[in-house]
Amino acid sequence: MCVKHHQYAPVFVHLTTSILYQVQPSKAYEANYSLVNPRSQISAHVLNIVRSVVPTLKLDHVFLSSKSDISLEVSRSLQGFMNKYGYDILNVLVQDIQPEEKVKKSMNEIMSAKKWKQAMVHKAEGGEYLF
Repeated sequence: MCVKHHQYAPVFVHLTTSILYQVQPSKAYEANYSLVNPRSQISAHVLNIVRSVVPTLKLDHVFLSSKSDISLEVSRSLQGFMNKYGYDILNVLVQDIQPEEKVKKSMNEIMSAKKWKQAMVHKAEGGEYLF
């Protein structure tokens, strides 16, 4: 699933999600006859939710701590949507979040510069610092 993230410049972020769902026994009729392709409906709804949630987050937050935030939002919204069709959403996992290659390279350079700065401060204070 590819989601376009807009903060200061357009950045593409690839999210891999897994949705665990089951038919509610009491709504088996709705589950079998309401939707032609439930998997497609779930995928489309997840894509819409992710497209609305990810752009509201700062880019760093998307990679560092938002897997659970995104999973919770998708789960909550998807459960409300699919319940009327006889499906329970058991679990939503955001398995992987990958930025574009140029963004990944830039983020690595920023982290490297921060570590280098810490090493120089430590060295200036008279200590030894090994990478």
